[in-house]
Amino acid sequence: MTATVDRNEVDRFVHDVAALLPDLDDDEREEVLADLRLHAAEVAAETGEPLVDVLGSPERFAAELRTAAGLEAVAPDAGTGRRERVRAASRRLADHRWVRPVVDFLPELRPAWWVARGVLLAVALAGLTGAGELDQLAPVPSVGGSRLLGLVVAAALVVSSVRWGRRSPSSGWTRRALV
Repeated sequence: MTATVDRNEVDRFVHDVAALLPDLDDDEREEVLADLRLHAAEVAAETGEPLVDVLGSPERFAAELRTAAGLEAVAPDAGTGRRERVRAASRRLADHRWVRPVVDFLPELRPAWWVARGVLLAVALAGLTGAGELDQLAPVPSVGGSRLLGLVVAAALVVSSVRWGRRSPSSGWTRRALV
């Protein structure tokens, strides 16, 4: 029985290895990366385990490629080792069988976040202006002593937050976290 191939994992691995082969000429580099892409997809389909567990880290794989091709090793910059270890650990965590379903489910929670963000902004606005207090039963601020005004402000901010969330493309981790 073969496992399903996670194309994103294969692409990430190939991209990470490619970044470690900048000195190869374009034709040679593309040939090596095409072979690696096929090999990584086969390994992923056969094992179902994260590629870094089977093939090793991209740094190690690139070093072995260089050795096999008779190329000189490239000295990494000072922060590369730690940065790559953190990336590899985060990829392993993201690909874990218990974490993957949670990560896949998180985008479905965005509309709830958009509403909560609008309410939180209304509460923060009322708190910062000193014009209100929070009802303990419902998260609607009292603005100027009026719960109705607080509800109108909260509703306007919720609508604005939802509109902003629906328009914004989700690229980059900060954008994904806020939107």
